Amino acid sequence: MQMSGVHTFPKQEALIYGRATDEVLVADSKDSGWQRAFIVTSRSVGETPILREIVAALGGKVGGVYAG
Repeated sequence: MQMSGVHTFPKQEALIYGRATDEVLVADSKDSGWQRAFIVTSRSVGETPILREIVAALGGKVGGVYAG
């Protein structure tokens, strides 16, 4: 089956990285009023406590995680 098409990526407003990412995301969720987050990270980061800490800090605001 041959696939073809075009995907237009939505505007990326920010790229957050480094220490205290969980704190920055929680503050940004309150300031910006966003309801849900989809977290995209590498497999190596996904296998560390960092991702678990971010997901825990955001609580029910995490809509999904891709670590690959």
